[in-house]
Amino acid sequence: MRESFKGQTAVWAAGLLGIFGISAASHAVVVYNDGHTPGYQTSAPTGPLASAGWQFSGHVGSFVGTPISPKHFITAKHTGAALGTFTYNAVSYTGVSIHDDPNSDLRIVRIAQTFPTWAPLYTGSSEVGKEALVVGRGMNVGAQLNVGPDRAGWLWPSITYGHPRTWGTNIIDGIETFDAPYGETLAFDFHPSGGATEATLTAGDSGGGLFINDGGTWKLAGVHLSNDFVWSLTDGGTRFNASVFDGRGLYRYDSSPPTYTYIDPSLPDALGGSSYSTRISARMSWINTVIPEPTTLAVLPALSCVILGRSRSRLR
Repeated sequence: MRESFKGQTAVWAAGLLGIFGISAASHAVVVYNDGHTPGYQTSAPTGPLASAGWQFSGHVGSFVGTPISPKHFITAKHTGAALGTFTYNAVSYTGVSIHDDPNSDLRIVRIAQTFPTWAPLYTGSSEVGKEALVVGRGMNVGAQLNVGPDRAGWLWPSITYGHPRTWGTNIIDGIETFDAPYGETLAFDFHPSGGATEATLTAGDSGGGLFINDGGTWKLAGVHLSNDFVWSLTDGGTRFNASVFDGRGLYRYDSSPPTYTYIDPSLPDALGGSSYSTRISARMSWINTVIPEPTTLAVLPALSCVILGRSRSRLR
């Protein structure tokens, strides 16, 4: 079983960054490849992942939203996504009303027109251990981060938004509960053993979807919220933002209360930062107040076609 960080960090509007390897600036989800040369998944996945959720992702401002009914899409509240144009499969839709969940970071926007297809929602309780496809519009990453002679991850340059949509994969490692008003999240680690398309979140991925396979149907199970990205080389030292896949020998900074947590370099396995997506199944009671019978609606397409309370960094 992969170890997971259970500490505190800040919450930016997240952006997807895949696991290993980058020395020059690059865009959005960076995937592992051979651990040295980064790869980017900027076009729709194929094979077993061809219908895994990419097709349900649209653009709202600089971020991502996911249609979840003929008249609604869902995104992250903290991105500040407002009424305006939502672009889905090259068609523009107009938002007419916003509905914010008081007990999570979810935001649902009603549109004036009608979506032809939309994502089914995962309403079960068996997310942990499942493979996930994650979609976002994360920012560039910068120089390689080393701890001594060993690669540890990549530094973040100045934060920018509105990058191309990208995707990666991961395994859901656990359920993390943040202080109010953020609630339950699906947590997934950035880890060297994850394979070529292992992904994490960076600034700009917030609002994007996390999809899992439920009995042969890929469903929306999470909306991206936050990431462990604030680190230091020393206890109390200068902090920097980074996507870290091997934190051994580093200090992870937690903002509430301010704490530097040392990652023991003698750990047998790499321990990287985690990413967090608001758990859809935990908020179905609220979703049902906005969208009548969302579970029934969600199956039709297949037939017709800040600082958080723990304090993880809110991704923007």
